Amino acid sequence: MALFKADSPLIREFDKDQIPFVRERVSITLLIGASLVPLFGVVDYLLFPQHLPQFLKIRLLVGLLCLGLLGLNLRWNFGERSCYLGVAGVYVTALGIIRMIIVTGGYTTTYYAGLNLIFLAFCAIMTVGMRFVLLHSVILYLIYIASVLTFSPRENINLFIANNMFIFTTLVIGLIASSTDYRHRFRQYQLRLKLEEAQSQLKVYSRMLEDSVAESEVKYRMLVDHANEGIFIVQDGVVQFPNPKTCELLGYTAEEFQYTTFMDLVADEDRESVREKCRLINTNRKPALMLPFRMVNRTGKTIWVDMNSVPIEWKGTPATLHLLRDITERKTMETELMQAQKMEAIGTLAGGIAHEFNNLLQVISGSLQLLFKTKSADHPDARYLNHIDKAVQRATTLTKKLLVYSRKVESQLEVVDLNLQITQVCELLERLIPKMITIQQDLDPELRPVRADPAQLEQIMMNLAVNARDAMTHGGRFMLKTRNVVIGEEDSRGHVGTSPGRYVCLTVSDSGHGMDQDVLERIFDPFYTTKEPGKGTGLGLAIVYSIVTNHNGFVRCRSEKGQGTTFDIYFPAEMGEAVTSADERILDHEIQGNGETILLVDDEQEVLDVGRELLERFGYRVLTANDGENAMDVFAEFEKDIQCVILDLNMPGLDGQTCLERLLSHSPSMRIIVATGYLERERRREMIESGASGFITKPYRFTDMLRELKRALSS
Repeated sequence: MALFKADSPLIREFDKDQIPFVRERVSITLLIGASLVPLFGVVDYLLFPQHLPQFLKIRLLVGLLCLGLLGLNLRWNFGERSCYLGVAGVYVTALGIIRMIIVTGGYTTTYYAGLNLIFLAFCAIMTVGMRFVLLHSVILYLIYIASVLTFSPRENINLFIANNMFIFTTLVIGLIASSTDYRHRFRQYQLRLKLEEAQSQLKVYSRMLEDSVAESEVKYRMLVDHANEGIFIVQDGVVQFPNPKTCELLGYTAEEFQYTTFMDLVADEDRESVREKCRLINTNRKPALMLPFRMVNRTGKTIWVDMNSVPIEWKGTPATLHLLRDITERKTMETELMQAQKMEAIGTLAGGIAHEFNNLLQVISGSLQLLFKTKSADHPDARYLNHIDKAVQRATTLTKKLLVYSRKVESQLEVVDLNLQITQVCELLERLIPKMITIQQDLDPELRPVRADPAQLEQIMMNLAVNARDAMTHGGRFMLKTRNVVIGEEDSRGHVGTSPGRYVCLTVSDSGHGMDQDVLERIFDPFYTTKEPGKGTGLGLAIVYSIVTNHNGFVRCRSEKGQGTTFDIYFPAEMGEAVTSADERILDHEIQGNGETILLVDDEQEVLDVGRELLERFGYRVLTANDGENAMDVFAEFEKDIQCVILDLNMPGLDGQTCLERLLSHSPSMRIIVATGYLERERRREMIESGASGFITKPYRFTDMLRELKRALSS
């Protein structure tokens, strides 16, 4: 069939697509030929009874041949070639009709109507390609014309022409109908192809859309489910659509959130401010950042959070999308940092105050010692002088506390056994703590040693014991416990300046009246006390904090009103073994001088006056200078006579360190004793390397100063 059509891929594909349709039309054509041709034998009987036997044979033969071709078409699929079975049936039928036309007169016969029916059926039913139908129609018509012109007598030419005009017109109409049907089916085929292509593209787009939606869903789930922030929606005050992080932070399951209002999760202290902020967001319909506030999770734990809020539409109703971040650790670090900065600032102030106070105490103490030399033990004024001396000693102790707090004293660090220190302190506490308070120890026998100052460890425990005693006015339990711990990376980030590693934890707890949150936040502040006036300095816990920090440790306090107080103190563990430092005692040699010349340098005139008088009383010749420049002038004038210099370290102008260096540059063998209220270990080491002979700490008793002077002169 394609041999008679345009040679194009689309036509060939169309022909293949039309094969079932063509087979169906072929079957119809052959069925008509097999049934109607014999049936029209009735016409033979009515018009030409004399030819009935002959015509009946022709009709039966045509019918049988058409029936045989129909059987072939139904049994086997000849594909495109099945149309030739239909053409064969048309040829067989047409030849039978042509035979009957010739027998019945040719020019004048009425059997032209049968031939018209053949052409009409062929063009209308066998709707294949136009050129294919036209070709076989022309062949049949030529066979018909040739047969009639050859075998029929020429009678009534006008009737012959009229009949052929009718045949020709029928043929043309049939061809037009065939072409129209073919083109219509071809256009339908093209439309179907386009529709199938569109459907295919639609399926592709649909699949791509489904894949895109699925991918978006996966990405969304990945982002939301694995986000390190809580993500949830609040609608009508109820939490909806919480992600896993929200459930983790607040402790509720997704189902439980459906019955939980958001405001119930906000801490009471921040609820009103958060409610007002949410109201403004819902009113203005603009995104906003919530300032840090507190929430309470299911376990009752308070966490600090900040939250970004965005107004959205959720299921057709206004709602708010919230992104929640846990900043509890950051707030803890900020609090600790602010505490450390505050303590550092106050420590600097305390150190400065202690330095100035030491100078005043030095004058008072020196003057008292001179007065004691002039008064007998039974003198009426001796009692008052003793009262003043005791007050001076208490003031000296207070300045030492200030210096400890400000870290302006040197810690004598050594590797010690904390359990041993606790045992020794508890022996002392047994005599100091009322009997109604039970002292208990829970000491880890495998406790690692720590590098610490034993005296300052004792001060920590004594300060905490005194506070515990005051908190248990009706008796109770005072517990000291030790254990080995390991601080991880995450825990160390919660404490400023703390490194991960092995630590030793000293836990000191009592069963006293405890503290509320407001007091707990200020317990390490210097001069802050909850005791009655005159019963506390407010330095006890501040000194504990300072000592622990100075030992590269950290301290935590836990307390509730009526539930007692617990301090957890962490010291870095040492891998070595604890050793006991030997007590170095200074022997009390003869302190009387032998006329040696001493240069006393201090920026306080009262200290110079008292010091000069006392030294002269003990047999020394004294030169004084009130600042570094004056000291250099005096030294230049009396360098050959001066045998020792007592030099104040903290002076305006030319400071003591520079003065020391200049003095030693002039006389490297000069003995120089440094007097100062405090001196860090590194500074002390540097000054010894520079050539300092010794140190005395202000405020000093003159017996101590005279011993150090004698030692320096004799060394």
